[in-house]
Amino acid sequence: MADAIQTVALVGTGLIGGSLGLALRDRRPSVQLVAYDPVAGSEAVARGAAHRQAASPALAVRDADLVVLGAPMRYLPVLLSDIAPHLKPGAVVTDVGSVKAPLVAHAADVLPDRNPFVGGHPMAGAERGGMAHADAFLFENATWVLCPPAGLGEADVPNRFPALIDLVEATGARVLLLDA
Repeated sequence: MADAIQTVALVGTGLIGGSLGLALRDRRPSVQLVAYDPVAGSEAVARGAAHRQAASPALAVRDADLVVLGAPMRYLPVLLSDIAPHLKPGAVVTDVGSVKAPLVAHAADVLPDRNPFVGGHPMAGAERGGMAHADAFLFENATWVLCPPAGLGEADVPNRFPALIDLVEATGARVLLLDA
């Protein structure tokens, strides 16, 4: 795939972010994974969910082709604002939170036009959270909702974001496109 994702920044490596890192490490071993998580970043590296840990969100995202925001929902608007000036041109930003409309609106306000935001919500979880309980098979047969930018038709999404869809499907999840 010509526009394949080579580097993924995992900003938040709890259960979901850590599980994503583990799944990608297993199923897309050529993808470089950079973690930023002030609590679990070193554990993410130790468990193999990331190749290296960044000292800040800005440093995590600067070379990433895909940025996955896996922090608690209350932090996501601030993280979006903080990373916006540090994004590589063309990098796609997504999240794994539950609420989409406010975050999609905030992303439209703060992200440069060259960095699309595709909201995401993997319908997966576990009784226990945190990197300690991350599992490479967490997304197996789960639905992963993607909310593309407003105005983009459902038929256009696979053409515009094929590498993102490929990575989501590589985790074993099935993509469902919905508006925010």
